[in-house]
Amino acid sequence: MRLKDLYRTEIYDERRGTSFSPIVLLAVTLVYTVAVVSFDRYQTFRMLPLAAYPIFMGSFACVSGRDLFRKILTVLPFVIFIGIWNPFFDTTRTEYLGIMISMGWISFFSLILKFLLIVPATLIMVAATGFDGLCRTAASLGLPDVLVTQLFLLQRYIRLLVEETHNIVRARVFRGGKITIANAGNICGPLLLRCLSRSERIHSALMCRGFGGQLYHKHGRENRLSVHDLIFVLTWGVFFSMVRMFDMPIIIGDLIVGCVF
Repeated sequence: MRLKDLYRTEIYDERRGTSFSPIVLLAVTLVYTVAVVSFDRYQTFRMLPLAAYPIFMGSFACVSGRDLFRKILTVLPFVIFIGIWNPFFDTTRTEYLGIMISMGWISFFSLILKFLLIVPATLIMVAATGFDGLCRTAASLGLPDVLVTQLFLLQRYIRLLVEETHNIVRARVFRGGKITIANAGNICGPLLLRCLSRSERIHSALMCRGFGGQLYHKHGRENRLSVHDLIFVLTWGVFFSMVRMFDMPIIIGDLIVGCVF
């Protein structure tokens, strides 16, 4: 991923155009994750209907598919490196879709598919609620204030680090210098000092505003659910249950064949 792609973190800064409560989006995404993980490592095609959830949420929350694809592409090589060893350890051969294939390859593709289903749904959920809304929801659910504050400040300081890195690299490039291993140390030093200086100013600003270790005050209104929220939860809950209990691709295929012939 390029530095300017890391710099574009506004996708997580503010809540997109969703009318659902953050606690509902968080709960449905957790249920969706459990549903995906619960499939056996050899059940690949049965998980395909679950792709409807991230597709729907991505279009509903107006999340950029290009930014989402770049973030997924950054982590995908690590998942491939973990799963590529499956064919070497699981060498049992079986007939799959009319061809003989190792069970290790089936489990490998199942791992990749689970990654492609869970990670986009999680990123879309964060983009739809906003990181601030996510932390506020976690606080309303009873998560310790210390942990919520650490999560929020960690996200802010990561963005601060990316912003300062972007400024230093841009200044270096504008002066005609290339960043190499030899001069990387000269860049890391000023970067650390600038980040520490800005962090101290942020901390001083928080203390001047009476910060006492708690960013969010627990109110009951965060947990109030509307009729739309209940319909959203019930609809996706029924859909996840049907996909988990029944082989939906085979059922849909039989219906199509029955209608055509």
